[in-house]
Amino acid sequence: MLDSFFYWVGTAYQDELYMSGLKIAGVLCSYVDIFVAAILVRSADFIRERAPSKFRFGVLFLFALLTPALLLPKEGLDFFIMQFAVLAPPYLILMYTAFTEAKFFMAWMKSKIGSSQV
Repeated sequence: MLDSFFYWVGTAYQDELYMSGLKIAGVLCSYVDIFVAAILVRSADFIRERAPSKFRFGVLFLFALLTPALLLPKEGLDFFIMQFAVLAPPYLILMYTAFTEAKFFMAWMKSKIGSSQV
């Protein structure tokens, strides 16, 4: 059964179909990545007991708005360049938040684990 499926995939392969699937997957993955970054930023704000970071959320929101632009490129290289341009800032925010907030997160986790062992 699987052999007929793979045969169909191999014979029905078309560059346009591949690019369309790649674009849709790129948009979906980009939104998931931005969502994960937003969760981490909000978690860090919650742990530090501060108001939500307007700058970080603003950048994430801007690039969430730019994500549908991944549907525009016609060539593979253009798509990958566009994907890098759309995803680099959210990933940089994700990495910056993870590195700068790690000690606060670990202290918060330690206090939660210590208080539950009564």
